[in-house]
Amino acid sequence: MSRFLAFFAAALLTGCDSKPTASSRSAGLHAERAAPMALADAAPAAGAKPIAEPAVERKIIHTATVELHVANVESVQPEVEKVVADFKGYVAKSDITGQAGKSRTATWTLKVPVADYRVAVARLVTLGQLVRNSSDSQDVTEDFFDLEARVKNFKAEEETLNKLLKDTAVRLDDILKIREQIKVVRGEIERAEGRLKYLGSMAALSTITLTAREEVPYVPEAPALAASFGEQVTTRFTASWNSLVGGLKAFVLWAVEVSPFLPFYALGATAGYLAYRRIRRAARVTPGEPEA
Repeated sequence: MSRFLAFFAAALLTGCDSKPTASSRSAGLHAERAAPMALADAAPAAGAKPIAEPAVERKIIHTATVELHVANVESVQPEVEKVVADFKGYVAKSDITGQAGKSRTATWTLKVPVADYRVAVARLVTLGQLVRNSSDSQDVTEDFFDLEARVKNFKAEEETLNKLLKDTAVRLDDILKIREQIKVVRGEIERAEGRLKYLGSMAALSTITLTAREEVPYVPEAPALAASFGEQVTTRFTASWNSLVGGLKAFVLWAVEVSPFLPFYALGATAGYLAYRRIRRAARVTPGEPEA
């Protein structure tokens, strides 16, 4: 201890008695001159505008509700699908409900890019008689960036735990505890990333709920009933009779059509018959005998 105190006192006296060398004085002078210049460089120039921070991309979820009265919900469905296809969207859900004697109701959940959100709503309104047209928006920017920060922190914690597991854990109990903690952190990361993905998709695609109601009650077509035996007999007889009458009519029409040619047919037939008889008669006459 006495040696340490003696060494410390000697060093203190040497520092007090030492004088600055020329090189040290030169370095100090340069430092004094450079300090104001550094401050001048750091200070903003007079009249210069501060550098603007980049604009934050807002995450806004747009939703709309449209209700219409239409003549027929089934005829409206192709038009709805065409509107959605024109804007590169899709039909997320489609449902038609109703019963005989009551007006049917059709409901569609449509997904359309945010850039075409208002134009798509304007086109859907023209498909029927407007009853309701409302819209809403929800700014989730703060939640989105908060989730991004949480994911970043959780991943940093996961990396630290993995390093700790690799470098320092040697006991089985320690290994199991660290792995359990890593599992918990990984679950938090996956939940936060899932929520981020959901908010991003909801902000990129607007949601339009379209409801169409028919103006008149729906009357379905009556189902065909099985025919009785008597009805089947009547149907078969009627079909056969109609076939017979149709054949007679066709024959009469054919006769009328060929009637102008009947005299020519008769002359031809007579000439043919006479020629046939002459040939038969000539064949019966023996050679050398006179023809009767």
